[in-house]
Amino acid sequence: MTTDPSASELAPVREAVATAPREVAPEQGGTTPAGSVSQITRTLGTTLAIQGLGVVSGVVVARLLGVDSRGELAAVILWPSVIAYLGDLGGPLAYSFQSSRSPGSVLDLIRNVPYLVTAQWVVLGLIGPPIIIVALGRYGTTAIVTSVAVLLAYVPFSFTARYLNAVNQGTGAFKQFNATRLAVPLAYVAGVVALAGAGIASVPFVAAAVIASNVVALVVVFRGVRRRFGPAFHRPRPNLGILRQSLAYGLRGHVGNLTPVDSMQLDLLLVTALLGAHDAGLYSVAIAAAMIIRTQGTAFGLVALPAVAGESTPELRLAAGARIFRACLLLTVFTAGVVALVAPILLPVLYGSGFRGAVPILEILAGAMVLASLRQVLGDMLRGIGQPGLATLSEVGSWVVAIAALAILLPPYRAVGAAVGVTISYAAALALSLIFVSRSGISVTELFRVGPGDLRAGLGQLRTVAGRVRLARKVAT
Repeated sequence: MTTDPSASELAPVREAVATAPREVAPEQGGTTPAGSVSQITRTLGTTLAIQGLGVVSGVVVARLLGVDSRGELAAVILWPSVIAYLGDLGGPLAYSFQSSRSPGSVLDLIRNVPYLVTAQWVVLGLIGPPIIIVALGRYGTTAIVTSVAVLLAYVPFSFTARYLNAVNQGTGAFKQFNATRLAVPLAYVAGVVALAGAGIASVPFVAAAVIASNVVALVVVFRGVRRRFGPAFHRPRPNLGILRQSLAYGLRGHVGNLTPVDSMQLDLLLVTALLGAHDAGLYSVAIAAAMIIRTQGTAFGLVALPAVAGESTPELRLAAGARIFRACLLLTVFTAGVVALVAPILLPVLYGSGFRGAVPILEILAGAMVLASLRQVLGDMLRGIGQPGLATLSEVGSWVVAIAALAILLPPYRAVGAAVGVTISYAAALALSLIFVSRSGISVTELFRVGPGDLRAGLGQLRTVAGRVRLARKVAT
């Protein structure tokens, strides 16, 4: 829902690799092997475009609203976003899986969408407003009313679009899938640029632009899905058996996908609730800029999982993972150094002098994102060697540390304390991941023994993975 760059944007890419979806040929109603390399390339390209548009919209909104109103906007949008994230119950994830695994159920899945969305809208419409009223009490009536309105409008529009787009993802229609993803930031940028041109510096109007962008995405995905599966919209009746399967799979997957620090932005959530608009404005700008580094780690993780899993022996798997880890280490440290170096100059120039206080926050978060990226690669190494539970344990460990660190550091050090607390939580997760990986047979020293060819070797691993995918396609056909 938020339009700032986010690590979760690469989640659909990882899903696509894991599920190996098949392309539906609408004119025939059948399936053909999907072009996985082109899917990955297209999805990564879309993600980079979304990141770029997020930077543009972030700069425009920051200059339009100023620090305090930017922080109020973060609170108004973030709380409905988190409530919706928790309340979707893994439904879109289930739709992607079901439509990929069982193409014959696609029409029933589409017919179930209005019933699922209506039920979730009613439940979240009852649960969400009291939470928002308590969380945004310090922001005043206008902010609370705006945030509740955002929640009530966001759930039906966005959830419907996400369910339908999950069908696109599961059936391998990645052109439509990515067009829908791209529609949200494109429409949002157009909206905030129009507001800036008209001189409308209003949090409710910017929030309305967020909702409008989700409406545009719904129109895009609805037209595409209707063109492919027209009969599903002519007889909208529920299939209770498919509905139960969706709920069962979604709940199992949802619990495993809950990542409070990354996806729920626990740090920013607490800053908005406990510190107020000014600190939230500074922190939201800093975390958006730091996500440039975090995205690199997610991309390397995308390569690490299939690269490690594709090797024939445990030794080769660990060696492949180590190469990618060292490549990630080199690139993220370099990027973080550049970000920290130019932050005192570039941040005020882009966002305005009022955001100068975000500089130390960004410098701390730059280091935090290096740790998070390395932990991401190690987690995908563990998944690649068949130990996904260990990756989950390191993630859960970071939750515990994050909550404790933020509770201690947030009151005395405010937004800077939040950045330090998140850094500590990522460091703890990385330490746990290093322990788990070392027990699998690779030494920590080897992981950090960086050589001149490591970056080239790690990036070259992507070509190896792509080659394996092409070979698999040839075998399949």
